[in-house]
Amino acid sequence: MLEPRELLARLAAQVTTPGGHRVRYHGVLAPASAWRPYVVPASDQTGDSSHCNRGGANVPRWKRTAWSELLRRVFAVDALICDHCSGQMRVMATIR
Repeated sequence: MLEPRELLARLAAQVTTPGGHRVRYHGVLAPASAWRPYVVPASDQTGDSSHCNRGGANVPRWKRTAWSELLRRVFAVDALICDHCSGQMRVMATIR
């Protein structure tokens, strides 16, 4: 059993800072780990000069990933599958 203040302290410790990452990696998957290149697949990103117009084509260095794809990767949840019929859903509107 927790006292009310203990419960609130534990819950407050779980809240991330505004703009902070919600998933943190440690150990071999940490960003500064010496073993990270051996366990994380190599990305298909090109060099630093690919985002500018030097030498021709303007190829963006980073591409945006859809929010549904990010949810699937991080939390293993497919947000675009209907709970009732298991059919594929699509985004119709975004309301801010």
